[in-house]
Amino acid sequence: MKSIVVYFSYDESTRALAEAMASSIDADLLRLVPAGEFSRTYYHHVENPEQIETTPGYDPDKEHVWGSESVTMNNKPELEPYNFDPDKYDLIIIGSPVWALTYAPPIGTFLEENKLEGKKIALFCTHDGMIGAAFENLKKELKGNDVIQESDFESPSSRLDEYVETAKEWARELLEGL
Repeated sequence: MKSIVVYFSYDESTRALAEAMASSIDADLLRLVPAGEFSRTYYHHVENPEQIETTPGYDPDKEHVWGSESVTMNNKPELEPYNFDPDKYDLIIIGSPVWALTYAPPIGTFLEENKLEGKKIALFCTHDGMIGAAFENLKKELKGNDVIQESDFESPSSRLDEYVETAKEWARELLEGL
């Protein structure tokens, strides 16, 4: 049974959960990284969150506006090159932070670039209290697939250690249920 965890993370929370899931079930891991204007500060933020304020070119207001506008305008940001063959996987776990009450635009790009069909898919998201229509919108994009489960992690930055363990267990239960 081959699995992959595909995720976008703006901070360490979604990344930490995705990595925990993948390691607990020996799954492949695919991190979606936007290319273009914000890729340098974005990437630095995820890799070194404690140093973001000293990153050249970092402007939190600009990045927040970019994120909100990306959702509102239904942008599909270009992603750095990645390798993904859906035929290799029995289970695909997709994770995203909630932006403007839905999933983050890089996930939309991934779904547009990879027409998934007939796959078993599990979804997870991180958010700070407002999940909105993130799961419903993802399921619309994933029509023709079997979305077997969803899990959301509220306020993950304040509960990360606890959630890492929860994420590992959730991933193991997903595999056992197949």
